[in-house]
Amino acid sequence: MPCLPEFENWLPLFCGMVAVGSDLVVMGGYDPRTWHCLNSVFIFDFLSSKWRRGADMPGGPRSFFGCASDGDRTVFVAGGHDLEKGA
Repeated sequence: MPCLPEFENWLPLFCGMVAVGSDLVVMGGYDPRTWHCLNSVFIFDFLSSKWRRGADMPGGPRSFFGCASDGDRTVFVAGGHDLEKGA
């Protein structure tokens, strides 16, 4: 699997990951270089073996959240911490 764009050799710390169809969605967490909380979303397509950028997470940066998928096209995110460490 190629490296995640913007993160050459690592994943965001405490990010969420969920399978959606033939894609892997990686979202939120902390930048391991700066410790800034993220709202970024990256999608890996296993059929093309390529990453693409998704729309940012609504509601701002988050970490330590739970996530699940309906297996088709919807990702559900619950709980976690925002920039103020509020749930």
